[in-house]
Amino acid sequence: MKGIPNYAGTVWANSERLRFLAVGVINTAFGYVCFAVLFLTLGSRLHYIVIQLIAHFVSVGNAFVWHRHVTFRSSSRWLPEFLRFNISYLGSLAYGLMALPLLVKGVGWNPLIAAAAVMGSAVILSYVLHHRYSFRKSKKDPVETRD
Repeated sequence: MKGIPNYAGTVWANSERLRFLAVGVINTAFGYVCFAVLFLTLGSRLHYIVIQLIAHFVSVGNAFVWHRHVTFRSSSRWLPEFLRFNISYLGSLAYGLMALPLLVKGVGWNPLIAAAAVMGSAVILSYVLHHRYSFRKSKKDPVETRD
């Protein structure tokens, strides 16, 4: 049985995509819980789009920490990465702001179901943006520990 934990650890250490998916599950759950709690407590007073915006900004900080340290294992300067990360998340937010009303108004889905579908489908967009932009290896920063 010693071989299985060692193999799993090796796969984890060498697979950025696997780490992204695992961290993505945590971040998606966190973001969805933020949306759901806000929707269930404030949904009668605030439009679901306003709730989506609030939940987005609450969950971005959490997502940055997880992706920086676990997924991409970056040791670059955090502020430029944080700014790029937020710009990338604005792309995901724009997608969500278009897709959520389409599913709620156009298809007739409950906002809680629509938000789960939008968040789940944003995974690919998010990975591409973060891998190629937010946490890209910088030519200016030769000391990089990202695998």
